[in-house]
Amino acid sequence: MFKRYLKILGSFSLINLIIAAASTVSTSIMLWLSFPPYNLSLMIFVAFVPFYYLLFIKRFHYPLLCSYAAGILYYSLVLEWTGKFHYLSVPFISMVSGLLFFAVPLWLSRKIIDRAGLEWGFPVLPSLWVLSEYLKTKGPLSFAFGIIGYSQHNNLTFIQGADIFGVYGISFLIILINYLGFYIFQCLTGGDKTGRAKKIILPVSALSLIIISTVIYGTIKLGSVIVEDDFTINLIQTNHETNVPWMSRMDAYLEEYSADISGSPAAGIDLAVLPENSVKTYLSLDKNFQPEKSTDILNRLSSMSRSNRVYLHFGGLEADMKEGQIARYNSAFLFDREGNISGRYRKRILVPFGEVNPLGKFFPIVDTLLLSETGAIRLSSGSNAKIMKVTNRAGTEFSFGTVICFEGTDAELLREYALKKADFFVNITSDRWTQSNAALRQHALFGVFRAVESRLPYYRCGNGGISSVIDPHGRTVKEIPAFSKGSLTAKLLKLKDHRKTLYASFGNWIIYLCLVLLIIPAVIAIRHKI
Repeated sequence: MFKRYLKILGSFSLINLIIAAASTVSTSIMLWLSFPPYNLSLMIFVAFVPFYYLLFIKRFHYPLLCSYAAGILYYSLVLEWTGKFHYLSVPFISMVSGLLFFAVPLWLSRKIIDRAGLEWGFPVLPSLWVLSEYLKTKGPLSFAFGIIGYSQHNNLTFIQGADIFGVYGISFLIILINYLGFYIFQCLTGGDKTGRAKKIILPVSALSLIIISTVIYGTIKLGSVIVEDDFTINLIQTNHETNVPWMSRMDAYLEEYSADISGSPAAGIDLAVLPENSVKTYLSLDKNFQPEKSTDILNRLSSMSRSNRVYLHFGGLEADMKEGQIARYNSAFLFDREGNISGRYRKRILVPFGEVNPLGKFFPIVDTLLLSETGAIRLSSGSNAKIMKVTNRAGTEFSFGTVICFEGTDAELLREYALKKADFFVNITSDRWTQSNAALRQHALFGVFRAVESRLPYYRCGNGGISSVIDPHGRTVKEIPAFSKGSLTAKLLKLKDHRKTLYASFGNWIIYLCLVLLIIPAVIAIRHKI
């Protein structure tokens, strides 16, 4: 085995090693700089060009190895903040994601393009890349961070098409533009000078038409009118330390919540929102099973809601007894104006390793390690997607869908609420543990796309931040700075002429389009091999 690797290294010339290193590092760094906190989002439209040069012009040996190195570096840079959870987080995520969702689609693309021809790179590369990103959000290791379409969160004109094809459509266009840049470079510098103009004109014209259409569509959408409805929401951002036992400060925290709610503007709040894990001890609505202080805590929160005549929405841990077994959840509760529980939501998508062990019984040492060295807990997944109902002071009813923390990364979850005719989304989270502005910014940007996809406002409330109000165009209209305590009040924002979006109706239909686009080049590649 050792001799084999020596042989591989020996096959590399010094110049090839320099080119490979330069291409790998430059692509990874440009991708990294496209995301928060740097937000050099336009850089991503040329980020892959050096690597395509390495794969398709230099025809570098061992493309899987080079692609893997680029993927590891990319994910290590973008997600370095995950090391705050555990020192093994960064190497694990970068090695798994770098292989499955970076190296594999690029390696497969080269295999097909080598046999089908460079011109087939236009459908092949973006299709395989998008399919890998989609798979990245499925299964036990689901983790949407690093999907390249999200880099465009501040490029509002460009992303308005997400109400048609979701974030994957943005990723598709990014890869397509990168490949066009490479293709033009190859045509202009390649040895074969015959028919250069003909080779370039068709893809340039087609992609120019797509980009112009995207910009025109985005401009039109951003011009649609947003109005305020008669419903007022108060987002209360806390800044509690996450490594301090909640019960040791229970009274202080509850008094803080009471002061924040009663201190709301005199204009009248309809819905007050507290972050995820505002109550970080187990509550229960089962009268026959009451964890310590559960009744007292619920009564005090009920009193806050009743005395201020507001709906109170907050996040807390929940325990439930089923057939003699205790099930634990990460939940969101809603008190009505009379102080009665009128809604409850149990988190359905749990954070890998933080809330659930995706490796199950195969690697029990993972639980032993994480539960002893981190703040990880083990929870059960909820199953309800029930819309929560609220009314304003005039009696008009509104409805909203709740997602907790990490769930805001899942477009299909919020699409489900849109199909149930929700008027807005509420995302409660607790990101203070990251101690990273980059982490908070990367997490908050998902709300921009969730708002655009369904054309519904997105209200985000977090411990440590970032709490914000995002309108149906994806614009952040109000925000509380990270790692600070504060509150903001906002009306319910809505499109004057709201209609169900294509994305809300059909979801990630672009995935099927990608599969169709791969059929012809895959057949050509297979026949060429035969």
